[in-house]
Amino acid sequence: MIRWIRGWPVRTKAVVLSVLIAGLGQAYLGRFGRALIWFAGVIGVTVALNRGDTSENVRLLFGVVLGILSGIDAGVVAPRPPGDGDGTGTR
Repeated sequence: MIRWIRGWPVRTKAVVLSVLIAGLGQAYLGRFGRALIWFAGVIGVTVALNRGDTSENVRLLFGVVLGILSGIDAGVVAPRPPGDGDGTGTR
């Protein structure tokens, strides 16, 4: 991996990977079932949108929205760093 990315928290890496390719951040976290659902879901939506007379702008919008949602999901399922709302009272 690129040197400056090595210092990023696991959660940040997962979110960035998932925004780039839906499901990749979930796979990075070891959540392969979730990764497969996101990736297959995006492929399915893409195929469905390409079969109709949907404009290019709508397809792009759906791609961006699904990428952002996948990134949010990766951030939610990523492990929290110690002291980040885990009830220990440390920060």
